[in-house]
Amino acid sequence: MQESLHQTVLFLIDQVGKRSKRHAQRRMDQAGMGVTIDQWVLLKVLEDMGGGTQRELAERAVRDPASITRTLDLLEKKQLLERVQVEGDRRSYQVLLTKTGKAFIAEHMALIHQLREESVTGLTEKQVLQLRDALARMAANFDD
Repeated sequence: MQESLHQTVLFLIDQVGKRSKRHAQRRMDQAGMGVTIDQWVLLKVLEDMGGGTQRELAERAVRDPASITRTLDLLEKKQLLERVQVEGDRRSYQVLLTKTGKAFIAEHMALIHQLREESVTGLTEKQVLQLRDALARMAANFDD
């Protein structure tokens, strides 16, 4: 028996991703955060890294280095991050959160935690762990 598109695991993952992104963006807009999901992800990855090059940031955020340039420009204009030239390399910059950026993340983490909790409502802790494991295994199938 052939499964329909709506039963295909990758299609379902894509749909959940799109719906969660739309829901989270709406809630972030209601909270007046003034950033997009993609901008938030870069800020949070940057916080977790403690700073890094644009290439390192792109790898950790699973984004194309060229595609995040505009996002970094916008976040720099909002004074949430800064780029500092790497000594001895005129073409490379270290991307760092500003004091304002760190405060921004701290201010909005409660909402982010709430959104994360809502995403797994109705699942047991065991199911969440199993889901994480299954998704990690699937992701590994695509490592080149």
